[in-house]
Amino acid sequence: MNPDQKLIIEKIPTDGSPVGNTRLMRELGWQSDRYWKARDALLAEESIVLGMGRGGSVRLAKPAETKEVVPVAAPAAAQPAQHESDLYEPAAKVLNSEWAKDFHLEEFFVQITAKQGRRETGGTWTRPDIILVTVTTYQFLPGKFVDVVTFEVKDKDNFNVTAVYEALAYRRAGTRAYVLAHLPDDVRKTLDVAIEDISEEAKRHGVGLIVAGQIDRYDTWAFLVQAERKEPDPAELDEFIDRQVSEENKKKLRKWLK
Repeated sequence: MNPDQKLIIEKIPTDGSPVGNTRLMRELGWQSDRYWKARDALLAEESIVLGMGRGGSVRLAKPAETKEVVPVAAPAAAQPAQHESDLYEPAAKVLNSEWAKDFHLEEFFVQITAKQGRRETGGTWTRPDIILVTVTTYQFLPGKFVDVVTFEVKDKDNFNVTAVYEALAYRRAGTRAYVLAHLPDDVRKTLDVAIEDISEEAKRHGVGLIVAGQIDRYDTWAFLVQAERKEPDPAELDEFIDRQVSEENKKKLRKWLK
């Protein structure tokens, strides 16, 4: 292959697509005689073949084989196992924002009560994971009303009927009790039977059941069972607040009740 032939080959796409004769002559800056002589020699050697197109075109007889490069996904970083305690903070943030707006709460606070260390709170099943305390006044009813809503938070590995009984224990002193279960969509599909059984038990005891696809997104919280309001014994409610609520929040409560 002489130098002119090599120059033509270098201008022809290696993927087998055609290029016009006129374009090649223009890019090479050659007179037609020089071009045709070199081109015809390449045809005779079967290095190129004729193609279609205005003014004619050529392409490589044996285009370079190109292997499709398939990107290899990097191995997914190992996700740390999620603990139930990891759900408390994002759940509390939702209660403090979207929940409060949805239920038109004005004087309220949300407190994570699960993390109290060795502090005495009354024994087994007396310490809910989260509480929401509100003070409400009504147009035609005298006085102020205190509501204490408790939340027993469960991850997918600890979601069973026992959660209902735990929430029921808090209902003795609170006004409403919920089980809040974090069940991502792919997990929830495998727990249809369990969810139905737990829902029935929750209804039987007046305990609410909320299933959250994403614990930090209120629009994924599904209220499967609404909690029934109970009027607790005032002494038990007062003792519950005294044991569970932080000093800072007690000050807020006293101020609202004046």
